[in-house]
Amino acid sequence: MPPAPVAATEPLPTDADGIEAYNNQMASIFSKLSLDACEFCGRTFKPESLVKHLKGCRGPAMKK
Repeated sequence: MPPAPVAATEPLPTDADGIEAYNNQMASIFSKLSLDACEFCGRTFKPESLVKHLKGCRGPAMKK
């Protein structure tokens, strides 16, 4: 289980750009703590979904 969030040391942003930056930062932290990367293609999944994905993964997608 991921650790509990750290208490905010600064007030939460109130302007649109600040909120967007804060949301992006929190999404990045969430992904790093709760999603697992496929060793073949690098995509991230919930642990239970990664098991299913690995059965059919063929590595990085080829661009046309």
